Amino acid sequence: MRPVWYGFYLLAFTALCFAGAEGVLRLTGRVPSGAAVPRYFAGVHGDLEPHLRVVDRTVPALPYRVTANNQGSRGLADYSSSKPEGVLRVLCLGDSFTYGYGVDDEHTYPELLRRELERRYPGQKFEVVNAGIPIFGILDAMDYYLTKGAALMPDVVVLQFFPNDIHDHTRDVLFREGLANDPVYTARGLLSRWFSWSRVYQAAANIGFLFRTGARAVSSPPQMTSGEHKTNPGLDPFRFKATDYEKARSENARDILGPASGQELARVWSAYRAALEGMRRFTEHFGARLVFLAVPDLMEVEGRLYAARQELAPAVNAMGLPAVDMLEPFRRSLFVRGVHPYLTPRDGHCSPEGNQLVALAVADRLRLAATPEGAPLLAVAPGDPMDAMARPQGARLAVAPGGAVKAEPGAALHVWAVSSRGLESMAEGSVAIDWLGAVQARQGELVLECAAQGPVGRVEVRLPARLERGAESALGVDFSLDGQAWEPLLRRTGEALERPEGYETFSVLDRRVREASASRFFLRVALAGKARLYTERSGSQGDGSRAFWVTAFPATP
Repeated sequence: MRPVWYGFYLLAFTALCFAGAEGVLRLTGRVPSGAAVPRYFAGVHGDLEPHLRVVDRTVPALPYRVTANNQGSRGLADYSSSKPEGVLRVLCLGDSFTYGYGVDDEHTYPELLRRELERRYPGQKFEVVNAGIPIFGILDAMDYYLTKGAALMPDVVVLQFFPNDIHDHTRDVLFREGLANDPVYTARGLLSRWFSWSRVYQAAANIGFLFRTGARAVSSPPQMTSGEHKTNPGLDPFRFKATDYEKARSENARDILGPASGQELARVWSAYRAALEGMRRFTEHFGARLVFLAVPDLMEVEGRLYAARQELAPAVNAMGLPAVDMLEPFRRSLFVRGVHPYLTPRDGHCSPEGNQLVALAVADRLRLAATPEGAPLLAVAPGDPMDAMARPQGARLAVAPGGAVKAEPGAALHVWAVSSRGLESMAEGSVAIDWLGAVQARQGELVLECAAQGPVGRVEVRLPARLERGAESALGVDFSLDGQAWEPLLRRTGEALERPEGYETFSVLDRRVREASASRFFLRVALAGKARLYTERSGSQGDGSRAFWVTAFPATP
C-alpha cells in the first residue's frame, strides 16, 4: 500500500505547486511572456486561444500585451455568438495590421474603432470583432468568414489589405487551413479548453511553442506539414496556382509595388481581384456591407510606388466597394504633423498613432441610421472613390543658373520657374547634387508653374531639404491653381531640433484637385535661415533620396 500513498503524496504536491504558481501569477498581475500563437478552435468564433493573456516578446525591443476574449478573438471585451438585440456589430478581417502586431490591446485599430463609434454615437452599443491574424491573406479571411465570421451576423465587414497580401495569395496551402490540420495548432480537446484559463498553462504553452519553433517570430510560423489537408470547397473558385517565378517576385515589397508589377505579377493581381469580388458577393449574401481598407507600405507613403493602387483601385470602384485608403492620412501625419504612423525603426507595423488614424478613417465612413421599424442601422457613407494614381506625369527638377529650378529634359510634366528671389545655388561636387538656400541665410522664395497634359486630379510633391536648429531655419510649401490664392501644404522649422548640425529630411505632400478642368497649378517654396532645398540630378552617383519630384495624376472621369 505504501507505493500507492507515495503516488498520492506526489499528486497532491504537484497540485499544490501548480496552485501556488497560479496564485502568484494572478496576484502579481504577471502575464506569461512568449508569442500569441493562432490555433484552430471549432467551438468559438476566433482563431486564438480563448482567455489568452500573454506578453509577446517576439521582437525583444517591442513587447506588447495580447489578450483574447471568450471567443478567441483579440480584444478586451467578451461577446456572444448571437448578436444581442440593438447591438451593431463590425467584423474586422485582415492580417497583422488588423490584429495589431506590436501594440497593446487598447491600441489596435478595431478597439480604437469601437471606442470612436461609441464616442460619436453615445447610447448606442457597438461590438467590433478583431478577427485579424498575422499572415492571413484574402483567402484566409474568406475561409474564416465562411466558417465562423458570417455566423456573427455583422452589419459591416472591413477587409484590410496590405501589399504583402499579394505574396500570401501565392501560397499552395492557405495558412488557416494549415491551422486546422497541423498538429501543432489543432485544439487539444476538452482538457485543453478547461486549462485555457490558467496562467501556468499559458506560460507552458508559450514555452513549448518557442522551443518547437526556435523562437521564430509570429510572422514566420512553423512550416506547415505536408500531406493531405482538409480544404474549404467554397474557396475552390478562387484558388490560384502560382509559378515559382511569381512566388519569388512577390516576396519583395518593392517588386510588388514597382512599375513592372502589373506585368510580371498580372495573374496574381487578377486572382486577388477575383477573390475580392467573391468576398463582396459572400458578405452581400449574408446581409453585410463590405468596406475595403487599404493600408500602405511605408515605401508607398514615401512616394513614387503606385502599383497596388493602379491594380486594385479600378476594380474596387467598379464593384462599388466603399474604400478607406490610408495613403493620404499617413502622409499628412508623417510629413506635415511629424507623427510617424509606423513603429519604425523597430518594426514596420502601425504605431498606436497610425492605428488611431485608421480607426478615425473607418469611423468616418460609418453612419448610425435606423430601419423603417426604428431599429438601429449601421450605414456606410459615400466617399471619394479609391484613387488609382494611374498614368502619372512626373518631372524631376534641377537647379538652373541663378538659383531657378526647371524640369529635366523629357519630363512628362512641364515645370518652369515663374519667379525666384533671394536664393542662391551651389553644387556638391561629383555627386551631381545641387541645393538652393536663402542668400546670406535670410529669406528666399521660388514659384513654379506646372502644366499637365489634361485635367489633374491629384498632385504629389517629393521635396528633399535640410534644416538647421533654430526657429529662423524654416521651410514652407504652398499650392495654388491660379498663382494668386495660396493654400499651405507644409510649414516646418528647426525650432524643436535637438542636434545643432540639423538634419536632412524629405516630405511627400499630397493635394487632391477637386476643381474641374484644372490642368495648371503653382507651387511656392519659401526658405529662411539655413534651410536648404536639394535637387539630385538623374545619372548622379546618389541614391535618388535627394531628388526633387513633382507628379500630377489625371483626374478620374
